[in-house]
Amino acid sequence: MTTTTPRRVAPFDVHSGPPLRFGRDAGLFLLRLAAGVPLFFHGAQKLFGWFGGGGLSGFADFLAQLGVPWPSVSAVLAAVTEVGGGALLVVGLGFRGLVPVVVTMLVAAATSARHGYDVMRGGAEYPLTLALLVAALALLGPGAFSLASVRRAS
Repeated sequence: MTTTTPRRVAPFDVHSGPPLRFGRDAGLFLLRLAAGVPLFFHGAQKLFGWFGGGGLSGFADFLAQLGVPWPSVSAVLAAVTEVGGGALLVVGLGFRGLVPVVVTMLVAAATSARHGYDVMRGGAEYPLTLALLVAALALLGPGAFSLASVRRAS
């Protein structure tokens, strides 16, 4: 009996598998961008004051108004989680480390829930959507169009 070893697939080799694999990997890449870019953007507003954000002091003041305990510490933790998690999603690394992102977004959704679901009224729609999207991506993995795929193939 002859045993064959599976052929190693180079990263980004779109012709290596059935056509559905390319579609799945391309879809995962688009979903990673859909979650990662806004997470990084909003986190950078909070952490660095970029893109017209209030920076850490403005974010800490906002959290204090909401009654969040230790607003300065909470601001740093949430902002770093969003920036780091967004960057990891975009490049496709560290998917086991996305749990803090999901928790941060669930806390944001719970905090916003007093305004209902509608994002236009400050509701939970946006953070809840991001929490679910990031959780799904953490379960599915980054796909072939990622640095994790490049690392596995080398």
